[in-house]
Amino acid sequence: MLVEDYAKTHEIKTGDELLRLSLDSQQLIPEAAFALTNELSRRGIDNPETLHAFREEEKQRKHFFAKALLLYADCATEPMGQG
Repeated sequence: MLVEDYAKTHEIKTGDELLRLSLDSQQLIPEAAFALTNELSRRGIDNPETLHAFREEEKQRKHFFAKALLLYADCATEPMGQG
């Protein structure tokens, strides 16, 4: 794929999707990383403060869902009518 193809793909993503992708941008091939950087810049969400805040929000989101999953697993293993 060309940089232009990646740019088109990134254009239709939400800001959160782009920021989530940027957390693992080292996994992208150079053309995709370049297009991602350009799209983040175009939207004005490429500053370090935004990226840091999003990284922290993602940590909290993952922690919340991990706790919810554990709670669900505990409830699923209790016999019906008890507890």
